[in-house]
Amino acid sequence: MHVVKAINSFTPTKWQFQGHTFQFVLRSNFNGTGREPGEPAAKKADIVFLVDSSINVGRANFGEVMNFVSNLIDTYYNDRDDLRFALALYDTDVTDAFFLNSYKNKDDIISAIGQAEYKGGRRINTGAAIRYVQDKHFIKEKGSRRDEGTPQILILFTGGRSADDSKTAALGLKKTGVRIFAVGVGDILDELENVASESSTVARASTYVGLSELNEQILQALDDEIKGKPSDVYFLVDTSWSMGEQNFEHVRNFLISAIRALHQVGGDKFRFALVQYNSRPKTEFKLNTYPSPQGALSHIRAMSYDGGGTRTGFGLDFLIRMVVVLTDGRSQDDVTEPAHALHLAEVEVFAVGVQDALDSELRDLASKPYNTHVFSVESFLSLKDIVQDLVVGLCGKQTITIHTVQGLFY
Repeated sequence: MHVVKAINSFTPTKWQFQGHTFQFVLRSNFNGTGREPGEPAAKKADIVFLVDSSINVGRANFGEVMNFVSNLIDTYYNDRDDLRFALALYDTDVTDAFFLNSYKNKDDIISAIGQAEYKGGRRINTGAAIRYVQDKHFIKEKGSRRDEGTPQILILFTGGRSADDSKTAALGLKKTGVRIFAVGVGDILDELENVASESSTVARASTYVGLSELNEQILQALDDEIKGKPSDVYFLVDTSWSMGEQNFEHVRNFLISAIRALHQVGGDKFRFALVQYNSRPKTEFKLNTYPSPQGALSHIRAMSYDGGGTRTGFGLDFLIRMVVVLTDGRSQDDVTEPAHALHLAEVEVFAVGVQDALDSELRDLASKPYNTHVFSVESFLSLKDIVQDLVVGLCGKQTITIHTVQGLFY
């Protein structure tokens, strides 16, 4: 069995289970917290505002921009959140208003924003300003928690075109893992797109008074970055003759346990799809087939065992077209090329071998390091013993508690 975990360019976490004949793939941005189902996730991030304070904006409009920043923070920051904010103003150079570790509560942050002073320079060097915040704000000494895996976000506001190369500077910052939101007013869409991480992190208003209309768009994009987009979980189940009816029942129970555990940890943060494969892949249900885990669980309970030959490579090729892939332990075709394609696509693969699964094939499929991505169990009944380790591995340094409930693990 093999498990594949797809990882997006930002902070995706994904995981999969694989075994002698069962494979499970999870593609997700979920950041585990161990909270109860249905409980809203606390937000954790380091967010730096870099604001154009030149004549492009003007003194009167500068007040509108500061109100816009204050309103964003006031709306987004709840008491249970672990958010840090910083503010820097720029024209040809940069003035620090406060750093990520300057204030610990929302009232103090908003008060400090209200005291920010307009600079009034005649031009802006956005590239130099971006390099400045990279060196002076996104560092541990000033409160950055990058080393802890905390999302790092720059929200750049500009009212005009830069006099220097902002695109190259933005690329350098992105390479450090910082996500860039570009917000502006007027006919500067190309300027914003040059620095933003992607189209969803670009926001533009026609007037300064209209900045408030961008709030919902920006807050949703922040949620996607900080909380993670819904996680897409693909199960690729080997139903070849080598499994047999009895072991298929163990795999069925394992699928049910895995979905229950994921729902317990992540609530509605997961969507599920299921594909059986032997000689050919067969889609049982797609990501949008069932709006709730209950529908997926009912389908799995009614699913029949097909039987056939094991062609893991073919199954991988099939799922590559679906973005995420899972595979089996002992394949009758080549898995190296499809697995390599997955790795190039930034899909993280966890391989779990059951019984006589080939260790060499598991390593061909799995991502590195192997000690955290390859698992072996002696029987299908033992699959339940690796759920906790896989969940912890999926979430990196995060510790996830799966509360034991009757019937959760078989």
